[in-house]
Amino acid sequence: MKSLEEFIEQKEAADTLHCSPKQAGNWARSRIIPSYKVGKKRLYRKSELITWMEAQASKSEFEMDRFAQKYKREMNEKKASAITN
Repeated sequence: MKSLEEFIEQKEAADTLHCSPKQAGNWARSRIIPSYKVGKKRLYRKSELITWMEAQASKSEFEMDRFAQKYKREMNEKKASAITN
């Protein structure tokens, strides 16, 4: 059972990740980082974000580049799909 760790909001999550709140939200919606949707709010557990960051640090530059390319491709496909629908 998980401890009763408090949730943090997007601004604090962005500070933890050293990115903008908009980028944190994009990553969360794309399921790149762990988050929880509660009503209209997206909440995060700081410990899960730190664990995610540590996992990313162990990846090679090649793996990160491949991940970024895949992410861009998926975003472009979503945009194209939205335009045609």
